[in-house]
Amino acid sequence: MGHPDFGEVFPCRCREEEFRDRGLDRLQRYSNLGPLSRITFEGTSAEGRSQDPDSQRAFRAALDASRSFAENPAGWLVLTGPSSSGKTHLAAAIANHCIEQGHTVFFMNVPDLLDHLRGTFAPDSTVSYDELFQQVRDAPILVLDDMGAQSSTPWAQE
Repeated sequence: MGHPDFGEVFPCRCREEEFRDRGLDRLQRYSNLGPLSRITFEGTSAEGRSQDPDSQRAFRAALDASRSFAENPAGWLVLTGPSSSGKTHLAAAIANHCIEQGHTVFFMNVPDLLDHLRGTFAPDSTVSYDELFQQVRDAPILVLDDMGAQSSTPWAQE
């Protein structure tokens, strides 16, 4: 009776695991990663896919920076490089690692985001511009992929 937890209710370990799994599932659904949810740092080759030694060194440096950022996701991390150099792979690995740590992540392809935002201006849109923009703006960890790949219309530039 003198124990500080006396009279307190605690879930059993199996329920704690169930709650954790449900929470991770909810975070995964919110993340918008879809098929990219299978990408992890553990499944990533340190050299990337290129056979070029310089590209392999650059990928290894980007992988190290990505791992470091995923451990402490604060501020910005910008990955640049040619098409098929592994930027999306690393961004997805960061997002998935953060989700595993219990962080809320929202992953969005910029051209798709702009299409969605533009679509909210349609008279029959079921999502308002403010709702969608709020989701992007308020995401604790926001991963934007293919920035600069959008069409260069005046609307997109704005």
